Amino acid sequence: MKRMLKMIPGCLAAILLVGCGGSEPVPLEIGDPAPAFSLPAVGPTAGQVTSEQLRGKITVVNFWSTTCAVCLKETEDLARVHDSGKAVVVGIALENDADYLGRFVKDRGIRYPVALGDEETFTRYDGYAVPYTVVLDRSGVIRKRAYGRIEADDLARTIDEIDRGSVALGSNQAGAGETPRSVR
Repeated sequence: MKRMLKMIPGCLAAILLVGCGGSEPVPLEIGDPAPAFSLPAVGPTAGQVTSEQLRGKITVVNFWSTTCAVCLKETEDLARVHDSGKAVVVGIALENDADYLGRFVKDRGIRYPVALGDEETFTRYDGYAVPYTVVLDRSGVIRKRAYGRIEADDLARTIDEIDRGSVALGSNQAGAGETPRSVR
């Protein structure tokens, strides 16, 4: 009986460890491959927006919300980048209502693809506040992260550096200047 009582705490600890394993997301760093996603598109680009569709293109992934004034101002700069043809811009709106978002995109005249985002995708991309922008190279590797509004000049410079083959890009958060990790 004593032996069985001694085993109970060990068994409980093992159950807790196994049950909780893998629950913490791994932080993204410059040089990491971007997490895959497939999200419903709204507005004129109805269907799905997937990370696989973006392979081979420099991509700006922008997480935003219709209630965020900074985000709405940023859509103008993102539209110019998308219209330039130097990069594809994908807006991922953290909203609950696809119909509302579709009307909003149409009314605002947003010309780049917008997808209805979710908390899971936002978390896997290491997001915690909007606007949040991640710039990917042609192979889907993260080359820049920006929390808060990304300035148009900074975004254009980042895209040009990726286009010229530069690898050592950074973030405006912790991790700037890190040496990129190889694609796993």
